[in-house]
Amino acid sequence: MQAALEAEVTEFLGRDRYARAALTEDARPGSRNGYREVTVKTISGPVALARPKQAWALRSLDGVQLDYLFLDASFFRMHPGSPAEPVLAAWGITTDGKPAFIGLGPGAGESFDAWHGFLADLRDRGLAPPAAGRQRRRPG
Repeated sequence: MQAALEAEVTEFLGRDRYARAALTEDARPGSRNGYREVTVKTISGPVALARPKQAWALRSLDGVQLDYLFLDASFFRMHPGSPAEPVLAAWGITTDGKPAFIGLGPGAGESFDAWHGFLADLRDRGLAPPAAGRQRRRPG
């Protein structure tokens, strides 16, 4: 399980651990920010893992320029018998034509207040409105 976590971080960042140069042209900016110990319950018993820290969720979005922004919520049942809980997600297409995963956060439902708080956080971290939604001046 630990190897799978490490492989996922390597794939997300587009470079190996301790490597500064990207392995691929479309590598994402970011860095590894240490680990937090977590215990995962399995049918074989509890397994201790070192989960990579989620500094990604607090990163600045000043440099992200989108043509399109997509929003969605998915509901997940975290425990058997518990009600499904929403997770709000934002992703988009950059002005370079590349996909960008922008944000992920818990919601208290798909209410106005939940979306307002989620979008206000993205705006406060520097995300500008998508270019396709802005009025563009015509030449001449």
